[in-house]
Amino acid sequence: MTDLEIISSCTQGNHRFFRLIVERYSGALMTVVRRYVSSSEDGKDILQESFISIYKSLHSFDVTKGTFYTWMRTITARQAISFLSKNKVLTISSEDLTNDYSIAIEPSIFDKLNEEEILNIINQIPDDYRVVFNLYYFEDLSHKEIGKLLNIKESSSRSKLTRARKLIISVMENLKFEFPKYAI
Repeated sequence: MTDLEIISSCTQGNHRFFRLIVERYSGALMTVVRRYVSSSEDGKDILQESFISIYKSLHSFDVTKGTFYTWMRTITARQAISFLSKNKVLTISSEDLTNDYSIAIEPSIFDKLNEEEILNIINQIPDDYRVVFNLYYFEDLSHKEIGKLLNIKESSSRSKLTRARKLIISVMENLKFEFPKYAI
């Protein structure tokens, strides 16, 4: 059964087919969650809440606006951000107010790493920096969009991303990860 057939069945009242969506996408969506939270218990809670939101919103999925997976990934990322916000994990510190935006990380430096290694590195930085890093690199949001989503200034998003990059580089250096200097 295709995703669209499952969605159609669910929206017509045959809700037992939603189980197929859960089975098909649990792993991929848990990977999204794990980029935001390191606790497996929190991750399971967020994933469950994400599937509840997805189920309740199936009628609003619009195939002309993107793929079903992208739509679910967005719901899941926002659910993780909501969880972090409710638990007051997202904060702005004086360290965020730096104007040094010169640090960059080429996504290609992650190419030689497997999923677990990438998650291990990203999960070692504080949640508020990790959220901005994830939204910028993995969800492809602009600083303006991140600011609006997190209710922070655009400049704070830039600062948090800069700090996240510095922290990730530090983690990678501590792990003795060697990467080309041009990638920094």
